[in-house]
Amino acid sequence: MKFIIFMVVFALFLAFSLWQVFKPGKRKPAKKLKRQAKKLPPSKKVAASASDPSKPKSVLSNAEVRRIIATELFKRNPDVVTHVVKQWLKEK
Repeated sequence: MKFIIFMVVFALFLAFSLWQVFKPGKRKPAKKLKRQAKKLPPSKKVAASASDPSKPKSVLSNAEVRRIIATELFKRNPDVVTHVVKQWLKEK
């Protein structure tokens, strides 16, 4: 009886030691890729040009300026487009 118990314990020890030796290395979790937004160029100060009478005032209305700014943002970051379209479709 002692021999059978010894052989079972020895077999378990042998299996455990072989498993430790031949097991594959630690699996590293996949890195999460972060999408980096493109940096906007620094804006120029407009305060000095507003007081300068030699320069003509802009003819664009507020809505047109917003549309132009929105178009530029869409060109730089297409994720914004998908988010806005999804939100618009949810509202409809």
